[in-house]
Amino acid sequence: MGRPLIYICAVTIVVLGMIQINLNNRHVALAKRTANYANKVEMRNMAHSGVELTLSELRKDPTWRNNYNPYAVALDYGTANVTIQDYTNNSKLDSKHLRLISRVELNGDSVMVAYLVEMVIAQLPSIPGALALTDNNFMPNLFGSFDINGNDESGIDSVGLPGISVMDQGGKDILFDNSTENQLDQIAGNTGTPSVEIDPSMDFETLSNFIDQLAPYATYLNGNYTSNLGNQGNPGVFFVDSYAKITGNVNGYGILVVRKTGDLDLATLDLKGTFNFYGLVLFENSWSFDGTGTANIHGSVVVGSPEGASDVNVDLGGNLNINYNKSALAFAEEAAKKGIPATFKIIDIYE
Repeated sequence: MGRPLIYICAVTIVVLGMIQINLNNRHVALAKRTANYANKVEMRNMAHSGVELTLSELRKDPTWRNNYNPYAVALDYGTANVTIQDYTNNSKLDSKHLRLISRVELNGDSVMVAYLVEMVIAQLPSIPGALALTDNNFMPNLFGSFDINGNDESGIDSVGLPGISVMDQGGKDILFDNSTENQLDQIAGNTGTPSVEIDPSMDFETLSNFIDQLAPYATYLNGNYTSNLGNQGNPGVFFVDSYAKITGNVNGYGILVVRKTGDLDLATLDLKGTFNFYGLVLFENSWSFDGTGTANIHGSVVVGSPEGASDVNVDLGGNLNINYNKSALAFAEEAAKKGIPATFKIIDIYE
């Protein structure tokens, strides 16, 4: 009996050992699969994080592309490399869409996620005239050799705009009742001369919200200025909320906002001194151009006041020229894009 029992015990031990080895192998395989799955999940999370951080950079500057090279986003456990595609290097995309492709490599493995996003960038309010008066609480004072023209100075817009747009018939009556025939002849546009038309599409609440969005990113002007405000390649957003004086020959590009507490004095060192601004000029609560200089606005001017404000003084005089210019308004659009952070709507995600 002793020897058979020994055989039985030996076989049992071998079988149990084989079972244990098999169980250990299964545990090891399960641990590897769990580790691989955990690594894949971690890598996918890193890839998504890389896209989010890249979108954060694009919110600051929606035109940034990192020269279309992969943008390395350093994360806690690795690096996500994100490539930005737009319509210039991906013909399947339109001008409003971007594709962000994020790749992560870790321990010889790799994952890729791709986002299709829609850019929502700042837009200029609709422009109804070379000069738009957005409420009827205004007191016009027309004098001098001013010129207002709604025909597109750049020639891009063959239709053009009215010289002056007002909100309703009451505003038109105010302007006509306080103007001479010669003064009205200095207001031209796509409807002839005088070109004063009714357009209720723009109210000052829209402009006020737009101004509030721009305010945190604006350059505030105060004191004396003899140098240009921005340039064609880098138009800006400029606010006057106190006193600013422009002397000499100065050019400006982008958006100029004269707030209800601000005053802009255009003085010249000599008779040839001029101020040329290319873009959109907004006056909040009053028309505040003073001085003896020559002011040329290429683009559009909007004057208005918040609801319930007192009468707005609109002084149109001196050497003032307002010419609707669609090409110059592109500088304002570019400045608005830089001034107001873009937002992005996620259309689809591919993994």
